[in-house]
Amino acid sequence: MHKKIFAYLLGFFIFFTLYNTLIPFEFDVPFSELGGQLQKINRIPFFDADGDLVSLTDIVGNIFLFIPFGFLCYMLLWYMKKRHRLVWCILGGAALSFTIEFLQLFIYSRDTAIHDLVNNTLGSAIGATVAAIYATQLSEFISKTFFDLLKNKPALLIVILLLLAQSVSAIMPFTVSISVSGFVKSVKETNLVPF
Repeated sequence: MHKKIFAYLLGFFIFFTLYNTLIPFEFDVPFSELGGQLQKINRIPFFDADGDLVSLTDIVGNIFLFIPFGFLCYMLLWYMKKRHRLVWCILGGAALSFTIEFLQLFIYSRDTAIHDLVNNTLGSAIGATVAAIYATQLSEFISKTFFDLLKNKPALLIVILLLLAQSVSAIMPFTVSISVSGFVKSVKETNLVPF
């Protein structure tokens, strides 16, 4: 059961990530121009094409974007009882990031950069590490607490879940881009009282 849930969540997350990173889906660069596009790749990590440092928002956004991938991948492999889970999650994150960066070569409005690959892979590693800690030290406690609440105080559990959902929806803006400044602005404008 858990294996299926994590497989579906991971599949959905990969779809969401591809959707979010390949907008506007205008693959308008012909294959014959691939050589020229490869020359435009920003090969110096953490510097843009103009030689300026990449913004902290871009770095943090790329790391955060892949943390769920690492977490979900690790949990799926945990329930499948696979070995070397952390390594597979990092390699999987790097492969997904490489695929995205390669596909962005064919979209004029998108940029391909080495630092995106590095940050996405780092995000996968962080997510997988958090999942390893969760799976080995916290999952039993959290499951027991959840099912105890469900059995003994279901109304309290519903209230907690509703408050959590309201808090998340009040803080997180529904946008296709991830930015720290957008998140901070949303926190300042948070309306935690749903009335």
